[in-house]
Amino acid sequence: ELQDLRAYHGLDASLELVGSLAREIALEWNQVVLAEMLAGATAGNENFGTTAPSGYTQKEWDEYISRYLDKASNDIFKKRNGDMTHIIAGPDAWLKLSATFRTGTDPRSGPNPEQFAGLTLTPFMMGTAPGVKTYKTSFWAGSNTNKILVLRRGTDWSDTPYVWAPYLDYVSPVLTLPDTFNQKQGIMSRVAHQVVVGDAMATVTIGAGTGVTV
Repeated sequence: ELQDLRAYHGLDASLELVGSLAREIALEWNQVVLAEMLAGATAGNENFGTTAPSGYTQKEWDEYISRYLDKASNDIFKKRNGDMTHIIAGPDAWLKLSATFRTGTDPRSGPNPEQFAGLTLTPFMMGTAPGVKTYKTSFWAGSNTNKILVLRRGTDWSDTPYVWAPYLDYVSPVLTLPDTFNQKQGIMSRVAHQVVVGDAMATVTIGAGTGVTV
């Protein structure tokens, strides 16, 4: 089959398979990393009730979620002496987050917004939250789709919330099975990964209920 694909379609099956596997491996590792970061956030959690409290219109309250981001950033500041640098939101939380800013977000801006598999850079428009990189992810399922992870990545190695250190991926040679003449190839990926500073990460949980001002 490999020879036919190359002869009739100009495709190298091994390269196509390795490319597909590389993307699947990236998706899997990104999912693992984001799940560990969310579970390892220890700076604090702020609960945002979606129903407007007395004295606020619903639109005003939707826009109030920015105060909760500030509160989560302040939770980090109390423990790490620095404010948030990144925001990652689940898909349902992102809808609420984008409603905060009347112009929404611009997922097309910035260099290569989909450079990370399953994690898309979606900057706020109109310069809102300057200097803070904002992403949305499809990896968080169930109740975590309503989660926002706020984190600080400092300039010093000791102010690092999470470390992901990959070893070199190994791709085996193409092996031909003598009994069937089928060809097989294997790929192996190994990394070291660990939450380093949980206090550099905080969360905002969006849920039903009457909101409380902070």
